[in-house]
Amino acid sequence: MDAHGARLRQLSFEQLVRLHEPSETVHIQGRQGAISIIVEPWEGEQFQVIVQGFLDGRILKRVQTVALHGFRIHSSGTISEMESSDFYGYD
Repeated sequence: MDAHGARLRQLSFEQLVRLHEPSETVHIQGRQGAISIIVEPWEGEQFQVIVQGFLDGRILKRVQTVALHGFRIHSSGTISEMESSDFYGYD
């Protein structure tokens, strides 16, 4: 998750606004999961960028582990971190 976030932070505001990446299937320690990137408008001239990961549970595959990473970027290129409470609704 952090690697995806670090890569996304290197992109310009314009590149992030146009970003359309399909979900990526991953396999970690024998478990299958998916990583998605969500880019959506935020207040004013900002967008929020969220990396959302779901991974099948170790014992019950129907129970998934969720990982979230995100930031907001202003049209000027200024980046601000998202707080844990900002991720409500993405898990």
